[in-house]
Amino acid sequence: MAITGTPGVGKTTVCRAFRELEFDVVHLNRVAREMGAILEEDEQRQVKVVDVHALRRYVEEWEPESDPAFVESHYAHLMPTDLVVVLRLHPSELERRLKDRGYPPEKIAENLEAEFVGVCYGEAVEVRSEGCLIRPPEDVVQVDVTGLSLAEAADRILEAVNYRRGDDVDWLSDEEAQRTVERYLKYR
Repeated sequence: MAITGTPGVGKTTVCRAFRELEFDVVHLNRVAREMGAILEEDEQRQVKVVDVHALRRYVEEWEPESDPAFVESHYAHLMPTDLVVVLRLHPSELERRLKDRGYPPEKIAENLEAEFVGVCYGEAVEVRSEGCLIRPPEDVVQVDVTGLSLAEAADRILEAVNYRRGDDVDWLSDEEAQRTVERYLKYR
């Protein structure tokens, strides 16, 4: 199962909880570093460009012992998995988390915008539907983790995995989300 979403939504944290529950977890960013699969680092945008093909091969060859097992990263939706779970977080809560991490305003703006319009979800749907979109594929679900404790988020994700059902998330029609993102437009 892929756990993906905008940086700051809680992917790594919830996957640590899954590991404590004895599920197998692959943190793709760590694997990319260990494999030497980081192609370049964009210092200005504070991002690492990874060799997605090398990581796809790694995931294809991985033989987890638990069921389910998880691969986690903001690009995990590009991996060959049975299901993609896109974690979503209200932009106002995401803003607080990114500020707490010390992100500069430009990076906060980039990530708020990505969450606001649902970039990871959109990419996952596009990849899974191979460009022939009539309705979102059944192997891509969203889980809104806004306001949930870690235990609640983990339970909600496992429920989405078991039942292949997620949440409808639309920040575009949320006025508070709009105001949060608009405060950062000057940095884009």
